[in-house]
Amino acid sequence: MIYAVLDSTVIMKCPMDKIGSIHVWSRNGKNLAFGRQIRNDSSQYHRLRLVGNEANQYNLMILNVTRTDEDVYCCDFVYKNRTDQYCTTLKFIELHVIPHQQNTIPGIEGENISISCSLSKVGLEGNLTLIYNGAVLKSKITDTLNFSMTISKENHKQTIGCAAYIQMINESLEQMLTFNISYKPSVKVLVFPSTILKEKDNISLSCSFESNPIASKIQWVIGETIVSTNPEYNLTNISSQHNGLYQCFVENDVGCGMDAVELTVFYAPDVNVVQLFNGSLYCNATGVPLNYTLIKWEHQSFNSNLFRYLKVKSATLTIDMEDGEPLYKLDGRYVCTVTNGVQDAKNVSLQKGYIDVNWPGRPWCIKSNLNPQYGRKTDNVTVVFHVYSYNLSTYEWFKEDEQLETSSKYQFSSNISSFQVNVFGRDVHIDTEMISLKVFNVTENDLNATYTLKVNNNYGNETCYMRLQEGGIPQKPNDFNVKPHGTGFKISWVSRFNGGYHQNFIIKYRYVPDANWTTVNVTTQRLPFNNTYSELIQGLLNDEEYEIYMYAENVIGKSDYTDLVTKHTRVVIPVYPTTSHLTSLAVYIGACFCCVIIMMLLTAFYVQVRNAVLPVKFEDQTLKYSSIISYFIKVLIMLFHCCRKEDQSLKMLFSTLTQVDTDLLYVHLQTVKAILERKIPSDNDDDDDDADDDDDDNDDDDDDDDDDDDDDDDDDVKTRSNTKNMSTDIRLKKDEEVKNICVEGLCWSV
Repeated sequence: MIYAVLDSTVIMKCPMDKIGSIHVWSRNGKNLAFGRQIRNDSSQYHRLRLVGNEANQYNLMILNVTRTDEDVYCCDFVYKNRTDQYCTTLKFIELHVIPHQQNTIPGIEGENISISCSLSKVGLEGNLTLIYNGAVLKSKITDTLNFSMTISKENHKQTIGCAAYIQMINESLEQMLTFNISYKPSVKVLVFPSTILKEKDNISLSCSFESNPIASKIQWVIGETIVSTNPEYNLTNISSQHNGLYQCFVENDVGCGMDAVELTVFYAPDVNVVQLFNGSLYCNATGVPLNYTLIKWEHQSFNSNLFRYLKVKSATLTIDMEDGEPLYKLDGRYVCTVTNGVQDAKNVSLQKGYIDVNWPGRPWCIKSNLNPQYGRKTDNVTVVFHVYSYNLSTYEWFKEDEQLETSSKYQFSSNISSFQVNVFGRDVHIDTEMISLKVFNVTENDLNATYTLKVNNNYGNETCYMRLQEGGIPQKPNDFNVKPHGTGFKISWVSRFNGGYHQNFIIKYRYVPDANWTTVNVTTQRLPFNNTYSELIQGLLNDEEYEIYMYAENVIGKSDYTDLVTKHTRVVIPVYPTTSHLTSLAVYIGACFCCVIIMMLLTAFYVQVRNAVLPVKFEDQTLKYSSIISYFIKVLIMLFHCCRKEDQSLKMLFSTLTQVDTDLLYVHLQTVKAILERKIPSDNDDDDDDADDDDDDNDDDDDDDDDDDDDDDDDDVKTRSNTKNMSTDIRLKKDEEVKNICVEGLCWSV
């Protein structure tokens, strides 16, 4: 028996004992060679050789042995009619590695496989070696070598093989195989720029994977929603709604692989307040990050008017319902303010949440007191109570102990109203139930009685009382006081009982020379008695005497008058006006002077007309000019009178600019006016004046005969005489005060 391996060369020997014999090689009865000739009709023809030219040799050589060459080969020879045969068995030796398939070892990740390395001929031993990626795993002299392992995706495309050395034939065999491992996708999610984000950021997610065989399906899943089937998933302008777990699923024939990332979007907390089963309030905030800071608790009215800040720094707020406070001081809106350091879309970091709470409790009469309400006989009077109750069920009216029913005498009504109360030191408006009793045609029997309202809800009852009394006129204001203040007076007083009705205060004052009274009406709210009030009256004349009194008034009538008080206004020291004041006053002064010029022109025109139409009764030019000056003085007096009476600012400006006391100048002008009027003759002169005029005419006739120099001297004497008469003809009334008044060196006793 001869052993051969693949692609090796073997020689099978055939001895020839007899020379001259006929020899033949055959395979399984089929001739391969006859004598020295190899037949060409066999499949081995090209690989067969006859070798051995030495004596007694007739050997058959097979080149490049293959598996098909394995068989029994016989050498036959004939000598002297006798046939001899020598047969040789050719055994093909292979190295088998199991399992394998097309030079690969298939498998699925996670499986456990056994690898067997053996020679194809049983009983033939060799030195067998198991090799993985060039490294020896196991080696032994045997005909079979076994090895077990659990395969994974890391073994994919790695090599494993078996090597054998057969000492018997001095041949080596080797077979190397490659792992072909099937495994489900291995997935990795990549995030850019980061998984920690802020609102309005952009983000890109990438699903990276490897698998064998290739992937058949890719899915991006958020929660239970498939949002994409592409390896890339992009988000822009993210918000708090994008917070969550983003999963990428990749599937092939073996299975499904997945990787996930948690996106964290920082955002300001959403705050809401919830009421727990025990009645406490809990400030629930949901935002990222979760490290909240509670800033404060606030107690407000239902329409957001602040009641108070609560000194609680925890998320749980417990209200003490046993402290006896009225419900309207405890009900309302409870607001908590928190922050996690993140600003919202409006760049505000402090976030608020609230809950409106109506605590369980009995009704409350807000205006339940024994202060009486007032009415008049024959009037219709309405008794009103404001009741605070979350769920008012019934109410009843009583007069003393008698229950009232709706009738032509009594009418009930109930409406939602807003009422001002003081809650923890703050005046706020709350919603109340306004319950009214209207009493028609009030009589003596209806007055001086107590009216009672009884109200009920699911938690208890409340009783409200009000006494109805007959009203009257208000009492006279007390502590009436008048003090000079600014350009007028400051008036103060104390209110007294208003008679049961809303009262107004009437102030009367007048400038002493003036007969007309000026009225100031001071309207007040319906406040408690004994309140102090004050009123300013400004814009009065400077350093003048005024009379002032006052009284109170309601719908029934007037109170008594206070005492009449006489007071002087202050002397106001002039101050220089500002540029804006000067500008406006200059326009006013300019207009006044224009009026003066126009009046002077009219006066001149009047004189010309009078000289042309009326007979001239006197020739004294001084008196003619005096009449004109007198008219002009009257105009000036009128203007100064306007300034003194109507425009204190103009008077002040004039005094400042001219350095002249306008009051004194006014007196001077009055004096000059009186002097001129005493010397100017009128159209209705008496007989004495006519005689005087005749004398003057005679004197004039005599003077005409004189020369010009004498005329001039006579005129000078007459002028001085007239001036002297002007200074002596002034007469005063008995009761007028005598004063010396001088104007430009001329003095008069007035």
